[in-house]
Amino acid sequence: MRPFRASGLQITCLIYGLGYLAFTLLATIPATRSLIVGGNHPESVGLETALVQLLFLLFLVGCVAAWQSALVAGLVFIIWYALGWWMAAFSTQYGAGESGVAQVLGLPMFLVGLGFIATWIAQRRRAKPS
Repeated sequence: MRPFRASGLQITCLIYGLGYLAFTLLATIPATRSLIVGGNHPESVGLETALVQLLFLLFLVGCVAAWQSALVAGLVFIIWYALGWWMAAFSTQYGAGESGVAQVLGLPMFLVGLGFIATWIAQRRRAKPS
């Protein structure tokens, strides 16, 4: 039986995912929503919460893909970051991207996505016969 081994990128993905899960759950609970979704824009809270949940589902796809294919995981995390950037830029909460908090908080997973792609490239180079 092969022992379970995870790469550093997979461990980082899991740790970030647990924090993201906590964030998503807090944004969903009405009593704690004001801690996560600030501002005086009650009309946008429902849409922003739904978009955060959809982005979380995309993130989960990336985490599952991290155990199957480094290339797919890397691409999913880069797309996730781009969609998060877009959502924050056009969000009424941030006033057309004035704060940049979402972009900064998503940057580590963007870098992890690049790491997965670099890992995939390195594996392909090793697999080629010289």
